[in-house]
Amino acid sequence: MKLNLHIIGDALAIEKSKIIADSNIEMELVNVRLLPDDPRQCGDQYLYLIDHQLSEAYLQIEKLSLIILNDNGADLKINHSWNVILMAKNEQLWDVFEKVQGIFDDFNRWHEALTDAILNRQPIQQLLDLSAQVLNNPIALLDISFIMIAKSGNFPDRFNDPIWESVLYKGYGAVENIPQQYRNLSDLTIKERKPVLVPPLSDDHQKRIICATLVQNQVPFANLAMTNLVSEFTVGQHSLVYHIQQLLEISLQLPKPDQNVNNDICYLISQLIQKKYVDPDLVKHFFAARKWDEDDAFFCVVFDLNSDLTLTEYNHLVYLKHLREALPHAYTLFVDNRIVSICLCKYGMAFPATIAQMISPKLTKLALCASVSLKQPSYEFLAAAMHQAEMALQLGRKKTMDQQIYTFKEVYAEYIIQVLSKDQDAYSLCHPIVQKIVKNHDQWSLELIHTLWIYLQNGKRISQTADKLFIHRNTLVNRLQSIEKILEIDFETIDDEDLDMLLISCFIVKTKLRLL
Repeated sequence: MKLNLHIIGDALAIEKSKIIADSNIEMELVNVRLLPDDPRQCGDQYLYLIDHQLSEAYLQIEKLSLIILNDNGADLKINHSWNVILMAKNEQLWDVFEKVQGIFDDFNRWHEALTDAILNRQPIQQLLDLSAQVLNNPIALLDISFIMIAKSGNFPDRFNDPIWESVLYKGYGAVENIPQQYRNLSDLTIKERKPVLVPPLSDDHQKRIICATLVQNQVPFANLAMTNLVSEFTVGQHSLVYHIQQLLEISLQLPKPDQNVNNDICYLISQLIQKKYVDPDLVKHFFAARKWDEDDAFFCVVFDLNSDLTLTEYNHLVYLKHLREALPHAYTLFVDNRIVSICLCKYGMAFPATIAQMISPKLTKLALCASVSLKQPSYEFLAAAMHQAEMALQLGRKKTMDQQIYTFKEVYAEYIIQVLSKDQDAYSLCHPIVQKIVKNHDQWSLELIHTLWIYLQNGKRISQTADKLFIHRNTLVNRLQSIEKILEIDFETIDDEDLDMLLISCFIVKTKLRLL
């Protein structure tokens, strides 16, 4: 990787007054060398070190990059077209050489990691995470309308920056909140084809922004944006953003393998299923863009082979194709050697029986079996849904291998005891609505759970439950009506399986919160 003098100066923590250089952000230096005795051997692609005065012969060289160890810069004879860093005379020449060589080595390793990720077609979030490793301030990737695609870097714990907050935390940039000099940045960066810094470093201004537009096939694709939240901008950081812009544009030009149109959201789903951190703003943006609202209910369906063989990264594609045909409105992906479908209820998949009817012909044809989770109220329960479907498959196969479709509801009561005895993650087995009630741990939610627990323990007998709770009968009736409304059930018609599930869910919650 090539560097420039400004990047070297930043890495060496050199004061601005000790850097004599233009503000060019191009990077041309390939390595560091000691200044040769013969000026004719000097090349403009190297950074040279020297600890003595230069002879008149060197002054004829028009372009030269130097680090000079000299305490008295006023007495130095240099060509005004050179780029120079001045360092203290007491620095040892070879020590400085090793430091600068180490800087080149570090940036080369970073550049190699980023280019490898690009060539391996890693997700844009991973590319941005790698890019941010050499930046002092956090960076974001925004689409042309300033909707956030991804962000990375270290953010300060507390900051007051309405520009950055409006972009990163709300997921969009309100034009009226952006100062006038920033509003036409996209047009300016497209025209310049380099990152634009506004206001320039020569102006006395506290807040600055660097913006660079990524272009794909001569069409603007997205904007890289960075503000000086953590530290002041330097020409070196400006140069690195330019380098990152060029590398990310290369990634946009690489041919992509054939992918399902839902592949970007499937990547986020796989991260959430595996309990990996994904920025909530990013999740909300991508899901909302695909009409998946936060409160849309869904089922998780897990598929596996009905044989001793296992699904692998090599043989799963043909199964994916067929199952996507069976569930055209579901998000179907490959996670942890399982094919998983996320079936949104609002797209005609509101009941396990409906899903079973849609997938049964494919299960028979492909020799697959499947398991279905409970209905989940929100995409924040993706990991729990996957856990439930996995357990339904595991226990269902132990009971019988002849069944095509297993449901978590069928095995809930008997399997929960095994999980509790093994001290596994029992909380994910709770009825999702019970989880939702206690999400905020407020007093009213805990009272409802405790009331439901006592009510079910006492066989749904009103008077006995009221006595146990030391409350009036009418108070209990009002609480039960609230519970029925939240759980969307009717205690008069609910079946025994659901009652068992609610009873055990209350037990798990109260055990987890140490309320028993």
